[in-house]
Amino acid sequence: METERRNELPYSNMDGAVPGSLVSGGALPVNWAVSGIAQSALTVENVSLVNGLPNLRLRVSGTLQGTMYVFLSSATSIPASVAETWSLSLWAGLASGSMTNVSDISLHASGWTSGAGYVSGSPFSGLDFSTVLSANPVLFECQGSLSGAQTECIRPALRLAASGEIDLTLDLLMPNATDGKRAFAGLPTSAISAQQSAENIVITGIAPATYDVVVRSEALGESVRSNEQVTDAYWPKGVSDDIVRSVCFYPPGTQ
Repeated sequence: METERRNELPYSNMDGAVPGSLVSGGALPVNWAVSGIAQSALTVENVSLVNGLPNLRLRVSGTLQGTMYVFLSSATSIPASVAETWSLSLWAGLASGSMTNVSDISLHASGWTSGAGYVSGSPFSGLDFSTVLSANPVLFECQGSLSGAQTECIRPALRLAASGEIDLTLDLLMPNATDGKRAFAGLPTSAISAQQSAENIVITGIAPATYDVVVRSEALGESVRSNEQVTDAYWPKGVSDDIVRSVCFYPPGTQ
């Protein structure tokens, strides 16, 4: 269960992607772009649904020209301000190939002006997840804030660093960018951002009483609240900006 969130990243449903080499008719989703490698090294192998999420299968086969960035939006698609907290998330998997010569794959964001000017010193990045990629796509997240007084927009990207020639095929599913403390599992967007309403539970038909309540959430882990007063429409306090996995009620003194 998640609180109210907005995916500010347009075209997370992979609109505009066309299978094929980028130099012979293939195309990335609308607003996506790549730097740091020749277009001839990139092939959109297919666009499909994986576990219900839109997936872009992208083959990268060539030699990097420095660090490669798969930009997930245009430079001016997403308004942002300096020091705002942003959360990024992306399902990613290694469909084929290997991590030979790859030293880093991570989520990344940079600051840009409204005139599409890059703001030096603005970016933040997440931890390298290249060592844990597998055939089964997994959700990766990062959180940070942009620097640079000129920052007016945020541009999320997938960052890939390598030395020498590489050949790998990545599954990239349902990217998200949200102005807040937590990313989330996936919210499809087309040309504009999309809002997700809060997913709250309502407990009905329970007599007002005290219980031991065990709450399991992503940020806080498991917490036990002893002798908590519970009535209809109960929601555990202190987890309003978290992803809640379960709420369990027990007779007092049993937990």
